[in-house]
Amino acid sequence: MGTITVRRRRARNLIENDRAGSLVQIALDLLRNQELAHHTDPITAPQPYLSSLQLRDLILQDEHSIRARSRLWERVERVVESNSNVRTNLEEVEGGDEMRVWRWVGSNAGTALSPGRTPARAYPHKTEQPDELAT
Repeated sequence: MGTITVRRRRARNLIENDRAGSLVQIALDLLRNQELAHHTDPITAPQPYLSSLQLRDLILQDEHSIRARSRLWERVERVVESNSNVRTNLEEVEGGDEMRVWRWVGSNAGTALSPGRTPARAYPHKTEQPDELAT
């Protein structure tokens, strides 16, 4: 019985690691987009940062288990906060509360990515040439 429990735990950890990896990518894309939106239109996006708690609630809105949310988000926080392109600060938000926020400080690579898209999928390489240029 012990080996079955260990196998299940390992399988669950592998699944959670994969999911946490995709959630990290979504979080980084959203932070990059927020920074770009703030510099493009500071009226619509008045802050260049996002609250980590609000980002958690946005990204994990489909996860209803509090325990699973906590486990996943702890993994995401570790990776995002160790990313050199993200700065973690305490900021006063509307209502006077201080919250931990994340701000993208890396380059924006020219354009924004929609959440969940990796650069490889966002910028497909076209290998075929138009007929006019092929001659």
